[in-house]
Amino acid sequence: MVTPDVYLAFGVSGAVQHLVGMRDSRTIVAINRDRGADLCRVADVVVEGDAVAVAEALMDHLEHERNRGA
Repeated sequence: MVTPDVYLAFGVSGAVQHLVGMRDSRTIVAINRDRGADLCRVADVVVEGDAVAVAEALMDHLEHERNRGA
């Protein structure tokens, strides 16, 4: 069981065991092509899209922000 402030789920469908393990997270962000996935139903924020493409875009943005602050 985990209880992070922010839980990012990239391409996770939301099997029952998984949902039970992370349900106490403060904010759940689901990134998935299937907006009807079980995890999307319990998420606070849903990004509908390809998990890999979203992850790459997020990493690029974070890298840009880090370099901007240097």
